[in-house]
Amino acid sequence: MMPATGVVAVGTVSQVVDGDTIKVRFTREVAIRIADCWAPEKKRTDHHSEKPRGIAARDAMELLADGERVRVVVRTDGDEDFGDSLTFGRVVADVYRESDGKNLAKGMIQKGHAFRTKAELEAFLEQKDAEQ
Repeated sequence: MMPATGVVAVGTVSQVVDGDTIKVRFTREVAIRIADCWAPEKKRTDHHSEKPRGIAARDAMELLADGERVRVVVRTDGDEDFGDSLTFGRVVADVYRESDGKNLAKGMIQKGHAFRTKAELEAFLEQKDAEQ
């Protein structure tokens, strides 16, 4: 279900950066940080178990979204202010495949490649590190 308020644009996924960031081509390419989707990082981190899971998350996002037409919804809470929707040069947004309406964040979470919050991701990684 799409959010009630926000700015909507349709484009094509031109690159999958990692499990929670994609680049979408509109009239220009824009980096999109997928809202409510916390995937493991693919670079070296403090968690020993994170890098391989980050690579797997990127691969899963490629299967889910690479080359797909997507609907990007930037949440604005009705005031059309993008201030809270920008992070590290990326726009934070909900992203849906045009072909079937699938929410990319939910797809990644359902497949076990991402979590809804950073705290859930951190707890999972700490558990996996303790198991090694």
